[in-house]
Amino acid sequence: MATGILDPSIFVTLRNNGTSVQECEVLDFKQQLPDTDAEYVKVVRDLVALHNSYGGFLVFGVRETERDRAFELGGVPLARIQVNKIRDLSRSYLGIDLRMSATSHSVDGQNVEAIWIAKRSMGDSPVKFVKNGPDEKPGKPTFKRGDVVFRRIESNAVAQGPEDYDFLYSARRPPSIDLSSADLAVDDPLEHNLPDRALVCSRL
Repeated sequence: MATGILDPSIFVTLRNNGTSVQECEVLDFKQQLPDTDAEYVKVVRDLVALHNSYGGFLVFGVRETERDRAFELGGVPLARIQVNKIRDLSRSYLGIDLRMSATSHSVDGQNVEAIWIAKRSMGDSPVKFVKNGPDEKPGKPTFKRGDVVFRRIESNAVAQGPEDYDFLYSARRPPSIDLSSADLAVDDPLEHNLPDRALVCSRL
């Protein structure tokens, strides 16, 4: 069963070396907490992409210092993420409830907020939006009714071709994370945690 436990030592590792921890299939960094309704809707979109793929963590308080290469702790206010708002928006735009939880982590006085979202269970259809999101620009909604979003390495994508749906209906095991033979023997691995601190989303 998924535990949703994020090892806080990864933030100590990141503090000491900005290239030691990377965004990947199960880890998405955000510099700031959402503030407006539109920003919270984007959080819902990001969480749905993780849920449809491998599950994982959306982490607030980590900023990108070098595109796709280096990150650093920036910190955010303590316990300011409105999980109830995210749940309400999820119900509104998806028509279902998603299993998630929020935690706070402190590293040398800097606070980091994390939201964990469960991996979609084997046999469940990919989650899709039941109505358009708010417009980011005139005529360009955050997402469209019927969109199925998923995680593609360190970014999100909208499912379109057969290969995307082949992935969505597969076992969905993150290639960036080494699995032991014991893990591979389990029908639905990697619903539970990030890997060992020494190998967090390493690039091959």
